[in-house]
Amino acid sequence: MFIPFDRKPDWRHPPFVMLLLVLANILVFIFFQSDDERRMKDAIRYYFESRLDRIELPRYVDYVNGVSQRPTTSSAANRSPLDIGVLLKMQRDKTYMERLRGGRIVSLKDAQYAEWQIKRVEFERLLNRVTSERLGLRPAQVDVQSLLAHMFLHGGVAHLVGNMLFLFAVGFMVEATLGGWIFLASYIAAGLGAAGLDILFNGDSIVPRIGASGAISGVMGLYAVLFGWRRVSFFYFVLVYFNYTKAPALVLLVLWVAWEIYGYFAFSDISNINYLAHIGGLLSGALIGLAFKFRPALINTDYLDEPERAARYQEKLCQAEAYMNELEFGRAKPILKTLHRIRPQDRRVLYQLYQACQEEPAGEDYHEVCLEILSLAERDPATDRLIADVAEEYLKRARPKLRLTPAQIERLAARLLASGYTASAERLVRVMLDNPTHFADLSVTLTRLVSAYRSHQPDKAQTYQDLLLTRFPNSPVARSLANKNS
Repeated sequence: MFIPFDRKPDWRHPPFVMLLLVLANILVFIFFQSDDERRMKDAIRYYFESRLDRIELPRYVDYVNGVSQRPTTSSAANRSPLDIGVLLKMQRDKTYMERLRGGRIVSLKDAQYAEWQIKRVEFERLLNRVTSERLGLRPAQVDVQSLLAHMFLHGGVAHLVGNMLFLFAVGFMVEATLGGWIFLASYIAAGLGAAGLDILFNGDSIVPRIGASGAISGVMGLYAVLFGWRRVSFFYFVLVYFNYTKAPALVLLVLWVAWEIYGYFAFSDISNINYLAHIGGLLSGALIGLAFKFRPALINTDYLDEPERAARYQEKLCQAEAYMNELEFGRAKPILKTLHRIRPQDRRVLYQLYQACQEEPAGEDYHEVCLEILSLAERDPATDRLIADVAEEYLKRARPKLRLTPAQIERLAARLLASGYTASAERLVRVMLDNPTHFADLSVTLTRLVSAYRSHQPDKAQTYQDLLLTRFPNSPVARSLANKNS
């Protein structure tokens, strides 16, 4: 078993198609297949209780052994009931079943014909209630319904869980690389390819196939080719040994195909696993992926290359931080500026860049990074604290003067007051009081400052309240305060 776990799904952009495929497989199993075992037992019970076995199975044994197919041979008449294994073998024998259903085994001349026909029709009705019998793909009897439906069928709960594990493990990455609709089309195409190889090698078989594994193998082959020589992490389990390692994705394709080929030659005669469908799916998916390589516009290469870019980004960040630790701000700053352009949302880089620019408070870089931090829209304690710290430093260090507009100062003061950084907001209020005509909401800001100080520093609250009444005696806020005091 080899399962890639190279990255996590991006739940900000969920893999809707992959999730819908998983859901479809689960729902098909629950609503259509969960009762199949009982239905099959009911059909087999009817077969033997109705004594249909005494009519058909002796004739089949004679057929296999090369005995004449005359309907009243003594061997057929006297043979005892046979076991379920012979019944299942007979049902999978294409040539014999064509002869049986065509009336060439139990013919009109046979005294048991009428009884046999009624019981055979009822048995096939019961058998047709089993979903895998009704919708499974029979290579010798291909039709559109089974060709599509068999891609969503499973042989049991363990089969379903294993398949969904692999579909989830690789499906979200393939969908992120190709997009939802192309991923869905590729899933179906790979499933058809898996069925095609099975049909090619087993064209005479009427054994019903359940082919979800073939389509999912196609997704695995598609994943391996799309990621190509990029190194991916994967878990492997061999006998009792398990571990994880990292290798080019194409190595997984080789391992998957080699394992299925080995299984086909070693176990296909004794196992119900359809190794040919797995091989067909892997190869079909690989060919589809190869076709996409010739249409690079359909591939999200940014997603494919994200781990390598992240590794390079992290390497550069570590280098910049090493320079910062050695106080070599001049060498760290250009690296941090580049990283900030790549990921402007990275708060760690933004703060490091701010630190690197502090030595040149008159420089453009210093003003730009301070203004960017002071304009952050996120509302959380860490961001509020960062803004308060930078606001205080910027007021002290900015040269030759602040680059904040009056509107920016008012918004910043309001935010600092709302987040509880009253002292920092007070310093901005003092800047506003030095040029009161530039600030339309100065009286409102003063009122908020008075309210913020009233609970824990009443002296300061009174000072600013007096200032408010003096500077803005006609403002609605001032009049309201004056009325309360009177």
